[in-house]
Amino acid sequence: HIEDLTQEKFSLQRALEASRTLAESLAAENSSLTDSYNQQRSVVNQLKYDMEKLQEEIKAQLAELESLKMEYTNARLECNAADERAKILASEVISLEEKALRLRSNELKLERHLENSEAEISFFKKKMSSIEKEHQDFQSTIEALQEEKRVLQSKLRKASITGKPFDVTKNPASKDMSTSTEDLISIDAATDDRENISNDASSLSLLPEDRQFEAASVYIPPDQMRMILNINCLISELTLEKEELAQAFSSELSQSLRLKVLNLILDI
Repeated sequence: HIEDLTQEKFSLQRALEASRTLAESLAAENSSLTDSYNQQRSVVNQLKYDMEKLQEEIKAQLAELESLKMEYTNARLECNAADERAKILASEVISLEEKALRLRSNELKLERHLENSEAEISFFKKKMSSIEKEHQDFQSTIEALQEEKRVLQSKLRKASITGKPFDVTKNPASKDMSTSTEDLISIDAATDDRENISNDASSLSLLPEDRQFEAASVYIPPDQMRMILNINCLISELTLEKEELAQAFSSELSQSLRLKVLNLILDI
């Protein structure tokens, strides 16, 4: 029985030693597992930290990507707007070029019209000078006729005093006047008696209103009366033509000034 107990004791000791060995082994393994767990936990924590950091970086990059997308969209819109503006500017440039061509054409037309107007003004000036000269010639003729009228009135007064009729054809001044105006009038020798009587009656208008004399005591030849009437008609026509030329000259001068102003505006 003691031997059994001894064997059992040895067996238990061996089992205890085995248990100790196993406990030590488990303790070492536990310690190793604990160290490994701690290491893995630190690695996991580092990985979590790295993952959170990466997530933040991803969020930042996503935000930057959205910003880039917005910038790209805005740039695309601006590019489209710039294209539209370029098209509009191109059409405006074409329109301005066409307008410049039209203005240049109008300028050339105005220059030609101005040259024509200046030529017409020069022609009108020459014609005005010629008419002015003719007017002066007629004025001198009228003055000579007025002098002749005064001589005739003086002779009429003398004739009314003496009671003797006289013939104005004997007046040398009348003869000189008819000779000096031969290039201005044409005498109608076939005028009938009625026209002679009418011209003789109209000769009374040469007399002053406060001194009327007998028409029978004065004889004015029909050719002299026709000469006087033709000179009066020519003077009236020349006066009218002078006024018309003056109006045309004024109109052409204003037109020329307007064209010069337009030319200066086009040059600017």
